Amino acid sequence: MTPRTLLATLMLLSACAPASEQGPPTEPAAETLPVGPTVSVDEVADDVFLFTYNTHRSLFIVTDDGVLVTDPQSTEAAERYLEEVRKVTDAPIQYLVYSHYHNDHVSGGAIFGDDVVTVSHENVTAHLDDEGMEAVKPPDETFTDEMTLTIGDIDVDLSFPGHSETDSNIILHVPSRRLAFMVDTLSVRTLPWRNLASGDLDGWIGALETLADYDVDQFVPGHGEIGSRDDVRAHIEYLRTLTGEVATRMDDGQSLQAIQNSLELPQYADWVRYDEHFALNIEGVYRELTEQRQ
Repeated sequence: MTPRTLLATLMLLSACAPASEQGPPTEPAAETLPVGPTVSVDEVADDVFLFTYNTHRSLFIVTDDGVLVTDPQSTEAAERYLEEVRKVTDAPIQYLVYSHYHNDHVSGGAIFGDDVVTVSHENVTAHLDDEGMEAVKPPDETFTDEMTLTIGDIDVDLSFPGHSETDSNIILHVPSRRLAFMVDTLSVRTLPWRNLASGDLDGWIGALETLADYDVDQFVPGHGEIGSRDDVRAHIEYLRTLTGEVATRMDDGQSLQAIQNSLELPQYADWVRYDEHFALNIEGVYRELTEQRQ
């Protein structure tokens, strides 16, 4: 049999073999589609909406006379935010309120235009030259302790409870809707972010104590679930417990690494970010206590 005849015979036998012996058919490669952001809008009280873009959340209030929005987030998020507001109302956007200065919450403000009055605590202005703040629209109006904005027939009270997660986090209170909004200082069953780099522990606890005294039904954070008064108090207790445990070990002469290796708070093990950020939270508390003791 010549080589050409042998090849032809093998090809014929292969074609006649049962499908089970030929192996699975070759399927075309699946097309890879880009994964977009997770976006939602929920009405959490009459005329009050929560815009969620991935893990960030912003509150906006709608009346026939106008709209108040908070935290534009990034430029990309702000573009979508504006689209979602326009699905709810075509009323003019009158106010943009910054919850604090961190750029992941406020860098997209320019998307809402020059006619919108941007409001923040006065300390935000001190951070406009910080790295990463180049795109932040400067506030048009600032306040020191308290300020009230009126949108339609809804009063919105802004207050500064002191240095907490940063030196500019405010409480936004809507009395008629029994709701308060506080970003990053408040987390619901969630550990604070990383090593508390811009925070003040005593002030953080004090700000949450102030927040817990508000006569509201909903405590809305900038990430995660809406909470109750008990959730605010639980966050206070976490910070107090962690601070006390770290302080005790420092009194015994333990190093940061030794504390991180030995300290556990199992009652918080089911909180969001416990595995990722607990050791970093210890680092932040250790750093601040060290500074206080110098």
